[in-house]
Amino acid sequence: MTTVTDDGAAAAPPTDRWRPNRVGIRNIWEYDDQEFLFVDGRLILRGPNGSGKSNALALLVPFVFDAVMSSGRMDPCGGGRSMKTLLLSEQKEEGSGSHFRRDQRVGYVWMELARDDRFLTIGCGARASKQRDAEAWFFVTDRRPELDLDLVPDGTPMTRAQLVEALGGAAVYETAEAYRAAVDRALFKVGPERYRHLVDLLLVLRRPHLAGKLQPEELSAVLTQGLPPVPDSLVAEVAASFEDLDAVRSDLSRLHDARRAVDDFCPVYRSYLRTVARSRADGLLEAVRTGRRARTRLTDAERALERAVADLGTLEQAREESGRWLTLAEERLRAVLESPAFRDAAALATLADQASDARKRDDGATEMLEEATLTRDGAATEAECATRDLHAADAAVDRLFGESARAADTAGVSWSARRDDLSGTGLGAALRSPATFRLDEIGLVRRAIEAAHSASQRAGDAEERACTSGREADDAASRRNGAEAALDGTVVALVQAVEAWCSSTGALTPEEQPILADIAGRSGAPASRSLAEVAAGLFGPKRHDVGVELARIGDRHRVATEEHGRLMAERSTVANNPLPAPDRLAVRPADRAGRSGAPLFACCDFRKGVAEDDRSGIEAALHAAGLLDAWVSATTEHPGARPDGAELDAWLAPGPAAAGPSLHDVLTADPAEGSGLDRTRVEAVLRSIALAGTGIGVLPDGGSRSGL
Repeated sequence: MTTVTDDGAAAAPPTDRWRPNRVGIRNIWEYDDQEFLFVDGRLILRGPNGSGKSNALALLVPFVFDAVMSSGRMDPCGGGRSMKTLLLSEQKEEGSGSHFRRDQRVGYVWMELARDDRFLTIGCGARASKQRDAEAWFFVTDRRPELDLDLVPDGTPMTRAQLVEALGGAAVYETAEAYRAAVDRALFKVGPERYRHLVDLLLVLRRPHLAGKLQPEELSAVLTQGLPPVPDSLVAEVAASFEDLDAVRSDLSRLHDARRAVDDFCPVYRSYLRTVARSRADGLLEAVRTGRRARTRLTDAERALERAVADLGTLEQAREESGRWLTLAEERLRAVLESPAFRDAAALATLADQASDARKRDDGATEMLEEATLTRDGAATEAECATRDLHAADAAVDRLFGESARAADTAGVSWSARRDDLSGTGLGAALRSPATFRLDEIGLVRRAIEAAHSASQRAGDAEERACTSGREADDAASRRNGAEAALDGTVVALVQAVEAWCSSTGALTPEEQPILADIAGRSGAPASRSLAEVAAGLFGPKRHDVGVELARIGDRHRVATEEHGRLMAERSTVANNPLPAPDRLAVRPADRAGRSGAPLFACCDFRKGVAEDDRSGIEAALHAAGLLDAWVSATTEHPGARPDGAELDAWLAPGPAAAGPSLHDVLTADPAEGSGLDRTRVEAVLRSIALAGTGIGVLPDGGSRSGL
């Protein structure tokens, strides 16, 4: 959005860039005091030829940045328009050369730029006379012309000394180089060399008909010079990136080699580890099972020994009891034998039986003692065997435990089990902990193998793409060879075609034809000029003439196209209108709404047999005579009286029949429905209009008659 300051000047919207705000021309060419306002940094100059658009542009851009007053830099058309000619208003006359309208003159041109709420004015003052070339001085200041800086006080432009007094010596520059450096410091800060390249680029781009006289090499060189230089840090960064790319490529190659070695080693080492771990675990588990069986047999033998010892004690007690009973019985027997009761047979027999029973019990106790002694001896023997088996199992467990620990160290398994843990139920937990850790490590190895396998697949894909690229390169080389062969054939055909064209058209002189044919024969060779370049040099002027003629033809074609479109639209309107009507004439403004009757073209039609050309001619004649849309009234009232003050219109009323051919011979009455007309009245009107010229009459009240 454009804003307006208190003094009425347009101010650019807030931005971080300098933008043109106003430009002014004072006392140069036909400009006495002219100021142009920019809108959002843009300016459009419109006007007819000779109004001064080119002179204004020559004084403004890029002169206020270039500060060179030569005609070659100021005049984009090359017409010799320099600062002196603009100051003194050079006039050219046919046959008498040119002359200056003024003897001497001082003028100014300036440009005000805005950035946020800051302003900067740059400009040039110049003085010239018929005897001397223009001399200039330049200024850069933050003061604003027409507001706080008056370059033409009291209607007289300031001299350089007066400007120095008004602005100070630091703001006024005598040379263009110092002025350009000051402008660069204040606006661009790009350096003198790039500033000069940007001004040259602006001069190239403002040339008229740039596309028609385009020189690609020159334009490319100017655009390249206008670009900012590539920073050294960016070049160093790109070089370092290329070096890093080589290092990455080398690292990738080493990784590929390592991956292949890992791929070759992992299957074998994995099988080896699986076999060793299984065999050592099986040996350890078998030794543990053997120890458990020996410990079980030792426990059973100890329990049997305890039972045998208990039974032996019982038998010993029974034997001692039997001995006591035997001693008691013998003492009783001796007492009985010595006692008088011995003689008693019954007592003696009882005592005998008791002694027999005591002997039997003694014999049984003796047998039981012998059996217990034998059992004790067997249990002691089994205990000794179990003890020997237990010692052997413990030795095997110690040996297998040491081998398992060494195997775990070799395989890299963390072995934390102790020898004391192998007793009881802690063996499974002690073995499961390193096994679980090993399984985790095996999982890591498997994932690494899978990653290596994936990298191998990607490397294989890359190698396959490399092979495909190689094949494509071979195919491209084959196609290139074929293209070169085709190019040779095409060049030969081109040479022949160029020679034939030169001979047939005669567009070139005999001296120019060999040049064009030779360039066509060497087309495509290194360091050779292309056929287009040579043709552009030879046919440049003719091409310009042809371009001008094509532009004229294009203008005529555009006009013809517009006219054709208008006529086609009119034709379509007429074709789509069931009752086409001609345009009403301006001299017939009367309102026909509600009036009885109809215009002539709606009351009749051509008779059969009338030629198409005759129909067009008759219709054109009626339209030219003003009869085609004249009103045929259904009443007998004389229309010329214009009753009730009616507005002007054209009326047709029946009159005397024509002496010769009439419209009735080529037209037939066909009144429109609802018009109130009958065929008789329309036919009477047609008979009264002759197919030949008759007199013309006018009336004092503004009425007229034509052809009646």
